[in-house]
Parts: sequence; C-alpha cells; structure tokens
Amino acid sequence: MKLVSYSDAKEAGLKFYFTGKKCKRNHVSERYTSTGGCCECVKEKTAKQVYEGYFKELYNRDIEASRKKLKQRRKREREAGVVRKSDWAKRNPERSKAIKRSYKHRRRSIERAGISGSELHQWCAKQSKVCYWCWVDCNKDYHVDHYIPLSKGGKHVFENLVISCPVCNMRKSAKDPYDWAQEIGRLF
Repeated sequence: MKLVSYSDAKEAGLKFYFTGKKCKRNHVSERYTSTGGCCECVKEKTAKQVYEGYFKELYNRDIEASRKKLKQRRKREREAGVVRKSDWAKRNPERSKAIKRSYKHRRRSIERAGISGSELHQWCAKQSKVCYWCWVDCNKDYHVDHYIPLSKGGKHVFENLVISCPVCNMRKSAKDPYDWAQEIGRLF
C-alpha cells in the first residue's frame, strides 16, 4: 500500500489513508480520514456489538421510531423506483409498449379459460368475507386472491379463488400457497 499522511489524505479528500504504523491494538491497516481510527479496530468493535446484540437492543429501545423510519425509507425508495421506471419507459417507448402488451395478452390467455367478470361478481356475493389466510373478518374491504398465482400456472377458476384481506393478499403476492402458509404459521 502507498504511504499517505493524514494531512495529505485530508487535503486530497480521501476516505482512507495508510501510514504503516501500528494502532493501539497493534493493527497495521488503513485508517479513516474522518476520525483517524483504525479500520480493523472498527470492524472488530462492530462484530462484537453485533454478537452481543447491541444493534438489536438499540432497535428495540424505540421500536416505533425505527418502524417509522423504515416506512419512510421504503416510501422514498418506492417513489424513486416509480420515477426510475417511468424515465426508462420514456426513453424506451417501443420496448415498454411491447412488455405491457405481452403481459396483458399472457394474463388474458390465462383468464380466458376461466370465469367471466359477472360470474366472479356472483361468486363474491355468495362467499363469507373472512380472510382465507388469517381468518380476519374483511366484509368491507377484501380481495379475491388466486390460491395458486396466475404467474405460477394457476387458473382463473372458482376452485383457485379465495377471499383474502388486502394485507394478506399483498404480502402473499405471487408466492406458492404452501410456502406462504408456512411463513405465516399455518403449516408446521
């Protein structure tokens, strides 16, 4: 490694520098320009904290604030993803159109062998509005879920439909029903 002094690293705007000298714990490694701390010492300290559950304890101290931060970060990432996708679609209009057309036709071909919209409406009217997955009453707000997802070869027929609460349906997404049931504790 090239020897660089702290002042030269700071002046050059480097994140790390290497002096070749030992730290307090006898490590000869790079140092952080921001703090002057040894990189190996920081790695050891972080590993020890993870092992001792420091970060889990820190998270549990203020779990609501942590969850709020996580929700905000996911929302920002989702919004950034939407912007990124729409920018790509604007730059690639033909490719975007082809992808949408392909998806629409694939889904219609699967559904064509299944039930119609009016038959689905009648089926929904006859069903008790209790979530198939978590048994929560969802009379006012429910989704019709494909037990075996269309993307996994499921058909759009009565035998493959279940009433689901919006939360379970969105979390299940296109997962295999057995994997999903095990994930939520229905299978052991």
